[in-house]
Amino acid sequence: YSVTGEFGKLQQVRLWCFCGEWIYKLDRFIRTGEKPPESPREEYPSWIPGSLRGFYGRLLNIEIHLINLLRFLIEEDFEIEHVGYTSDSNFTLTANTASGARVVFEGGAVVTNHTWYEGVEFFFDRAILKADSAPPMLRQGYAGIEFSLQGKEKRFIRPLPEARWAFTEQAEHFVRSAAGKEKPVSPASEGLKDLSFCESAVRRLLSLQNGRKL
Repeated sequence: YSVTGEFGKLQQVRLWCFCGEWIYKLDRFIRTGEKPPESPREEYPSWIPGSLRGFYGRLLNIEIHLINLLRFLIEEDFEIEHVGYTSDSNFTLTANTASGARVVFEGGAVVTNHTWYEGVEFFFDRAILKADSAPPMLRQGYAGIEFSLQGKEKRFIRPLPEARWAFTEQAEHFVRSAAGKEKPVSPASEGLKDLSFCESAVRRLLSLQNGRKL
């Protein structure tokens, strides 16, 4: 829709993750009696204080997937503007894309036993596109996708993709990419951009906190 311009300009993007149920009664981890190797590097950059390492870890573990997804879908970069922080599980990030759209990330944590709360929503002048992520460990699931279109014809579309397990799709794609059979959807260069965005969010929060102290 951004290419054709049929539904106007992309105004805002909303991304959210409030966690929830993701295991679906599967075993959490498969472990052996083998001792894991020691990490040769520090887990966190030295400039991140202990009070914000939980926040940084949350961004790297969860929000980084939404950050990567957004860049993949809009095919442009975006920069952090503001961080609203209450706790590691209650915060917002705002950013601006290269084309001028505003982006809002909402991070939280809810207690639920029936689903996983994560998704993305695009607001054009005359259209709204929404996708709710399937719970990560749900074997037969798919994203809930909705299109609300206000062009020449007013339409509401809700496609039904084939039910697959996202983790299997990801693993198979990784193996094919490592074997040189296909090009990675998200190469290492994109991963570096994701890390840079997460670090920028922590730096912005640090500057805000230091400003309050002064």
